[in-house]
Amino acid sequence: MLGNGELKVKEMTVMVLNNTCDLQPGRSPYVNIALVADFPKFETGIRQTREVASANGYIESVRENKVSEIFFVERCPGFGSGMVVFLNKIATVPFTMYEKALSQTANRQASLSQHGFYYFLIKLTRLLARPESEEVTRQVDSDPN
Repeated sequence: MLGNGELKVKEMTVMVLNNTCDLQPGRSPYVNIALVADFPKFETGIRQTREVASANGYIESVRENKVSEIFFVERCPGFGSGMVVFLNKIATVPFTMYEKALSQTANRQASLSQHGFYYFLIKLTRLLARPESEEVTRQVDSDPN
């Protein structure tokens, strides 16, 4: 959103998070998506903003799917060198926007294998439902009133 309250719209590649059965017309008014980036472009950006050793370590961690908020997918249609899915950049868009996007492109570019789908679910669950770090301290109000 821009400072004046207007929405900024940009065309980008996303991963649809809904099950296929939920993407039938009239089933749900909304579609959940996550931002996707081409891995080489992502890697270039990391290397431009970090020291060499830090960048190398981070890139390796992303490739090994050790970074909680990033899902790395090796080679798939449209992303010959891999892609990253930003699980911390999930959004909900109207189904009409999804339909419009499909009408302007060639449907889905890729689909996860059964193994990939379950790995994705585990990764997403770990991000959203992992135990809180012991380093986090919360101030608890002793008087709830």
